[in-house]
Amino acid sequence: MPTWSRRILISGLAVLAVVAGCTSTDHNPSAVAVFAEEFAFQPREIRVQAGRRVTVHLQNNGNVLHDWTVEGMPATVLETQHSERHAGDTDAHRSGVHVAAGPGRRAEITFSPKRPGEYVFYCTVAGHQQVGMEGRLVVE
Repeated sequence: MPTWSRRILISGLAVLAVVAGCTSTDHNPSAVAVFAEEFAFQPREIRVQAGRRVTVHLQNNGNVLHDWTVEGMPATVLETQHSERHAGDTDAHRSGVHVAAGPGRRAEITFSPKRPGEYVFYCTVAGHQQVGMEGRLVVE
């Protein structure tokens, strides 16, 4: 099997594992797969419950680094894995809900939103939000 076929198969299996692992029990965090590429996120709207753990699995299918950032949302960040630092990274991003993945890479963040509301998530890489790389996080 060619290398590119293996990569597609492995990526597909990883996505299925994330989706299959989605749960809303108190014992396990809810899981959301977020796909980033030039210059959009899928899904563009995410709904979660206040006070419940949620893990965002960021898969960067693009050719440049992308991040997933929510500023101004009261939350407790519980864990971040495989997140990459980048030129636009600031202390405000690192202290909030922020995770970054290089081209073709994955990263994840687990957090617990504290208060219901609607918040904007976006890519902080220069110019990305301005060309539409943003979405809406609804905390119910």
